[in-house]
Amino acid sequence: MHVLYVTATRLGDAVLSTGAAARLGENARVTVACGPVAAELFATLPGVVRVLSMEKQKAAGHWRKLWRETIGTRWDLVVDLRNSPMSRLLRKRKLISIGRADPTRHVVEQIATTLGFDTPPAPRVALDDASRAEAASLIPDDGRKLLALAPGAASVGKRWPAARWSELAQRLTGSDLRDTRIVLLGAGDDAKITAEIAALLPGAIDLANRTRPLVAAALLERAALYVGNDSGLTHLAAATGCKTLALFGPGLPRRYRPWGANAAYAIAHEDPQRTTDLCKIDDTLATRLMEALSVDDVYDKARALAA
Repeated sequence: MHVLYVTATRLGDAVLSTGAAARLGENARVTVACGPVAAELFATLPGVVRVLSMEKQKAAGHWRKLWRETIGTRWDLVVDLRNSPMSRLLRKRKLISIGRADPTRHVVEQIATTLGFDTPPAPRVALDDASRAEAASLIPDDGRKLLALAPGAASVGKRWPAARWSELAQRLTGSDLRDTRIVLLGAGDDAKITAEIAALLPGAIDLANRTRPLVAAALLERAALYVGNDSGLTHLAAATGCKTLALFGPGLPRRYRPWGANAAYAIAHEDPQRTTDLCKIDDTLATRLMEALSVDDVYDKARALAA
């Protein structure tokens, strides 16, 4: 079978869809279309034979480019997690498109139901030797574990205050995680936040904007604990099997919590009836919700998870 799998542009959503791509790859040759930042995560998955990187263009030019790259194949199955008109114009035997986002169900569960899987396939990262070697060049593997922190997020309303990260790290490394090295991860504007936190944590290793996703995953594989905001890096950490704690305020943990047996989340005031990410309404309110999450709350959750 030849399968075209059209998935997300953003890192977090793409990571959450890796498990389904790997499941399809058990019985098919899968071509994945996704955003550039996530392309390498799919390229190493078993069964994936090609990855088409979709760089966003004006006037939906990226969709026209994808159509030109895929119209020459008669696909046995097209899976479109973007619900794009393009997928309807391809030569195919069967098309599966995901329905409208259901805020009461986790993304991984909704994808599984859409594809008819009996069990939701967990997000998956397939690390290669080159990525592990690059990670070792950044932080040599001397047997010590890492305490990985990712204080950034796409929205300012999803960022926990910088001073609390340094206090949390000091408390964790002063008690339960004494023999660990602190590493700060992030991309883009996250570097401003990681630099501020690194200045408060002598010895912390600031790798913001210095790791591609698979290299970050290779470092997270060596972490005793990861703590991050509601972000793509948090989903990447959980996919490696690392003990992962996500910090939520305005977001929707029912839909976007990190997936996995070693994953948990902390939230100050969860409203199970809420179905809207408040960052899309009011960043000031979203920031207040993040500030309501105390260091004590996060420290207790982190200790329990690390244990």
